[in-house]
Amino acid sequence: MSDCMCKHPRPGQNIPIDKLGNCIECGRKVVGVKFDHGKPRWDLLPFDVIEEIVKVLTMGAQKYEDHNWKKIENIPERYFAALMRHMAAWQAGETEDQESGLSHLAHAGCCLTFLLWHEKNTGYRCCDRHMVEIKDDFENSLGYVCKECGKTKEVPGLQIPPNTDSGGNQ
Repeated sequence: MSDCMCKHPRPGQNIPIDKLGNCIECGRKVVGVKFDHGKPRWDLLPFDVIEEIVKVLTMGAQKYEDHNWKKIENIPERYFAALMRHMAAWQAGETEDQESGLSHLAHAGCCLTFLLWHEKNTGYRCCDRHMVEIKDDFENSLGYVCKECGKTKEVPGLQIPPNTDSGGNQ
């Protein structure tokens, strides 16, 4: 609120202040109010670290083209594999990528950024990573079941029998 003791309007309404920010009624300095509780705290982000990821993005844009990473097929599988290669190299004691000279962790952060972008923008979730096809005795597709959570996805026009296992076949 404010440190002024006058009866001021409720939050969101104007407080009568002069050009110096003092209350017109009592002359005390009025402290501003900002309702940002529950909003993302960008001030917590270490921008010097994020810059290392941006260097990886810049190198990729120079090598390929801007946003080329969005055009890759099988984004989750490809970037998870790349993430793990960089993490394995870092775990083995190699701090810099041999090709780029940039940090393996910055490359891994870049891969995580791509994976998060893909999940956020395509709705890609658990089931997309663990779906197995269910077939009938004649190898006709009946639909899919997630090995992790058990959710099913039907093939249009077909019903998934209730007593299927998650192994993919009846």
